[in-house]
Amino acid sequence: MNVIERGNDYIKTMDAWDIGLLKTALFSLGVLVGMSVKREDKKKVAIVAGVSYGLTLAAVMVPFVKHFVSSDDAEETEPIILER
Repeated sequence: MNVIERGNDYIKTMDAWDIGLLKTALFSLGVLVGMSVKREDKKKVAIVAGVSYGLTLAAVMVPFVKHFVSSDDAEETEPIILER
């Protein structure tokens, strides 16, 4: 089994709370890396980060929105309450 398959298997065991923690950790890592960029390179890094953010957000949100728009029982679903 390769690394991607193992990662996918692990992600299936995660809940929304775990994914939120992972995202917070990755955001913090991004802030730390951003703080280490030289002043003269910050604009270039900001452009690359902005494009990367836009592309990855679109890649994640398009299927998410399609799922909810196409859901027949979207109005009948109960709110999700996260418990830990």
